[in-house]
Amino acid sequence: MIGKTNSSLSATYSATKYAMLGFSGALFKELRGDNIKVTCVNPGSIETHLFEDSGIMPHDHMLQPQEVVTLLLQISEVASNLLIDEITLRPLNPTATK
Repeated sequence: MIGKTNSSLSATYSATKYAMLGFSGALFKELRGDNIKVTCVNPGSIETHLFEDSGIMPHDHMLQPQEVVTLLLQISEVASNLLIDEITLRPLNPTATK
Protein backbone atom coordinates (compact mmCIF):
# COMPACT_ATOMS: atom_id res chain seq x y z
CA MET A 1 0.00 0.00 0.00
CA ILE A 2 2.59 2.51 -1.19
CA GLY A 3 0.10 5.38 -1.35
CA LYS A 4 -0.58 5.19 2.41
CA THR A 5 3.06 4.88 3.49
CA ASN A 6 6.30 6.70 2.82
CA SER A 7 9.02 5.24 0.64
CA SER A 8 12.18 6.74 -0.78
CA LEU A 9 11.51 4.76 -3.95
CA SER A 10 8.09 6.27 -4.62
CA ALA A 11 8.07 9.89 -3.45
CA THR A 12 6.04 11.22 -6.38
CA TYR A 13 3.49 8.41 -6.21
CA SER A 14 3.07 8.82 -2.44
CA ALA A 15 2.71 12.59 -2.83
CA THR A 16 -0.09 12.25 -5.37
CA LYS A 17 -1.95 9.77 -3.16
CA TYR A 18 -1.66 12.05 -0.11
CA ALA A 19 -2.88 14.92 -2.30
CA MET A 20 -5.97 12.92 -3.26
CA LEU A 21 -6.77 12.31 0.42
CA GLY A 22 -6.54 16.03 1.13
CA PHE A 23 -8.50 16.94 -1.98
CA SER A 24 -11.32 14.51 -1.25
CA GLY A 25 -11.57 15.74 2.36
CA ALA A 26 -11.75 19.37 1.26
CA LEU A 27 -14.20 18.54 -1.53
CA PHE A 28 -16.47 16.75 0.94
CA LYS A 29 -16.53 19.79 3.23
CA GLU A 30 -17.31 22.01 0.25
CA LEU A 31 -20.18 19.86 -1.02
CA ARG A 32 -21.75 18.38 2.11
CA GLY A 33 -24.24 21.27 2.36
CA ASP A 34 -25.61 20.14 -1.00
CA ASN A 35 -25.88 16.52 0.24
CA ILE A 36 -23.14 15.40 -2.14
CA LYS A 37 -20.98 12.57 -0.84
CA VAL A 38 -17.26 12.16 -1.52
CA THR A 39 -15.45 8.90 -0.85
CA CYS A 40 -11.70 8.40 -1.23
CA VAL A 41 -10.97 4.80 -2.24
CA ASN A 42 -7.43 3.53 -1.65
CA PRO A 43 -7.05 0.20 -3.43
CA GLY A 44 -4.09 -2.11 -3.00
CA SER A 45 -2.68 -4.14 -5.86
CA ILE A 46 -5.31 -4.78 -8.52
CA GLU A 47 -4.74 -7.20 -11.37
CA THR A 48 -4.90 -4.87 -14.39
CA HIS A 49 -2.67 -4.09 -17.35
CA LEU A 50 -1.52 -0.91 -15.56
CA PHE A 51 0.09 -3.03 -12.85
CA GLU A 52 2.32 -4.76 -15.41
CA ASP A 53 4.48 -1.64 -15.84
CA SER A 54 4.88 -0.99 -12.10
CA GLY A 55 7.95 -3.15 -11.61
CA ILE A 56 6.17 -5.03 -8.82
CA MET A 57 5.77 -8.76 -9.27
CA PRO A 58 2.13 -9.85 -9.66
CA HIS A 59 0.82 -12.53 -7.32
CA ASP A 60 -2.20 -14.81 -7.00
CA HIS A 61 -3.79 -12.77 -4.23
CA MET A 62 -4.13 -9.47 -6.11
CA LEU A 63 -7.53 -7.78 -6.04
CA GLN A 64 -9.67 -8.33 -9.09
CA PRO A 65 -11.20 -5.31 -10.88
CA GLN A 66 -14.74 -6.68 -10.43
CA GLU A 67 -14.22 -6.86 -6.65
CA VAL A 68 -13.45 -3.14 -6.60
CA VAL A 69 -16.43 -2.36 -8.84
CA THR A 70 -18.72 -4.36 -6.54
CA LEU A 71 -17.52 -2.39 -3.52
CA LEU A 72 -17.96 0.95 -5.31
CA LEU A 73 -21.55 0.01 -6.15
CA GLN A 74 -22.18 -0.94 -2.52
CA ILE A 75 -20.76 2.40 -1.34
CA SER A 76 -23.05 4.26 -3.75
CA GLU A 77 -26.10 2.50 -2.28
CA VAL A 78 -25.62 3.25 1.44
CA ALA A 79 -28.30 5.20 3.29
CA SER A 80 -28.55 8.87 2.37
CA ASN A 81 -27.57 9.95 5.90
CA LEU A 82 -24.43 7.75 5.93
CA LEU A 83 -21.06 8.74 4.52
CA ILE A 84 -18.08 6.47 3.92
CA ASP A 85 -15.39 9.13 3.60
CA GLU A 86 -12.39 6.85 3.08
CA ILE A 87 -11.86 3.16 2.49
CA THR A 88 -8.69 1.13 2.01
CA LEU A 89 -8.80 -2.15 0.10
CA ARG A 90 -6.03 -4.68 0.11
CA PRO A 91 -5.62 -8.40 -0.38
CA LEU A 92 -6.20 -10.39 2.81
CA ASN A 93 -3.02 -12.38 2.11
CA PRO A 94 -0.79 -10.12 0.00
CA THR A 95 1.73 -12.82 -0.89
CA ALA A 96 1.48 -16.42 -1.92
CA THR A 97 1.04 -18.88 0.92
CA LYS A 98 4.06 -20.96 1.85
